[in-house]
Amino acid sequence: AADRAVSGVPEPDGEQASKLLAALGRIDPALDHERSIGRARNTCLDLLGDDPRDDVIERTRQRFDGTAQVDTADAEAIVKLVERGGWCVKR
Repeated sequence: AADRAVSGVPEPDGEQASKLLAALGRIDPALDHERSIGRARNTCLDLLGDDPRDDVIERTRQRFDGTAQVDTADAEAIVKLVERGGWCVKR
């Protein structure tokens, strides 16, 4: 249920999603799957919520950890991918 996309949450278009998955796959090949898009959208929500950056990074680490071994540095890289993807903007 945590991965279910929420309406009104910014979403990458096809090309942005492909780039996101490819970049996630470079962090860890296990991250290159469709569920990562929903997780990235949740990270975007955290970013748009003006939460402390350390909290956003830690929640991202917990969200993506599991199939892949995601440490804090990986989580920070994921947060940067979401920030730079061009799709995580307030509507």
